[in-house]
Amino acid sequence: MGARGVALCALMFALWAPGAQADGPWDIPKDPSKFHIFLFMGQSNMAGGFRDSHLYDDNGRYNPVTAPVPRVVQWRSGGWRPAAHPLTKHNKLSFSIPLPFAQKYLEEIGDPEVKVGLVIRAFGGKAIHHFI
Repeated sequence: MGARGVALCALMFALWAPGAQADGPWDIPKDPSKFHIFLFMGQSNMAGGFRDSHLYDDNGRYNPVTAPVPRVVQWRSGGWRPAAHPLTKHNKLSFSIPLPFAQKYLEEIGDPEVKVGLVIRAFGGKAIHHFI
């Protein structure tokens, strides 16, 4: 296994490690088969940010906070936190695809015990080689 493979394995272990947990409907399941982690990496399209998103009210005023989605957590600041838009802090217009993906995924698998973990590394304006 190369250096990148070892780093990825270490990252995945750290993300599932006990102690880095959210509370309530966002508790990390003790059974690792019930905690599905997805990595979202990319450039501006993954980071989000467009004016026609639901982050604007009918009068065009920006409202950056949405309610956290039950059973969906995001790795942020060294721990799992309830996931809500905006998912990336560098883009204040940030509506991006990971959260709707997680909601649809949970709906499709139909297992109420499964929780989804989102790891988002998306930065607009970066060359693609930063993600490879």
